[in-house]
Amino acid sequence: MKKRCAKAWLVAGTVLWLSSCLGCGSKRYEDRLQETVKRLRQESGFSGMRPAVQLSGTPVMVQLPRFLAESPLPEDSDARRLKAPSVEIPDLKSTYEGFITDSDGGKQHYYCYLAATKKDPQRQLQQQVGVFPEVGLDWKSVDCERPGGGTEQWKQLQGSGLQQEFYYLDKEGQATYRKMPAEIRLYVRRVGDFFVVIGWRLPAKIGQNIGWEKDLGLDQWAKRVAGGVTLKE
Repeated sequence: MKKRCAKAWLVAGTVLWLSSCLGCGSKRYEDRLQETVKRLRQESGFSGMRPAVQLSGTPVMVQLPRFLAESPLPEDSDARRLKAPSVEIPDLKSTYEGFITDSDGGKQHYYCYLAATKKDPQRQLQQQVGVFPEVGLDWKSVDCERPGGGTEQWKQLQGSGLQQEFYYLDKEGQATYRKMPAEIRLYVRRVGDFFVVIGWRLPAKIGQNIGWEKDLGLDQWAKRVAGGVTLKE
């Protein structure tokens, strides 16, 4: 933890120093400097990610935030935790769980689903997400930053408002399932021979509170995960 924090501070300090140099030289020099600052900011954002994990039976590698559990849920876990109700993500490889601590000291859980399939799943997923009361009309293109700089486009679809059950641990460690309005957000992109699907499901009210960085919510973290997808060399 100390090493990760030290690295983040070093990158942040470098960004600040480089930023202060802008305006001190030729336009060509400033353009190069701006690109360096942008790249370092992106690298700083990925400092909170774990080493990439490989999706079973594929060469697809995915980096996940450290605030998610280090290991995926076991296959014999309760289906209400392991899979997304109402939305069947094809060729689901693993499900990771995270939680936030609420004002009562309880742990409210949320989920990240990772899948890789040979067939384009967008039409199937769009039909299933259509059961949510609030849903986008179609997939939209979003830019996701890559760890080494630059961006790539993913397709995104989201829905919210449907009542679903979420795993909850109270401060005494008693487990229950609480029904509340859910939000689901899906990202799809063809990577090599596979269509990679990254799904997030969480209580709608906590979308801007996951992770530990102020002002970073689901949107930013989800795009970091998507942008960090690679193929094993």
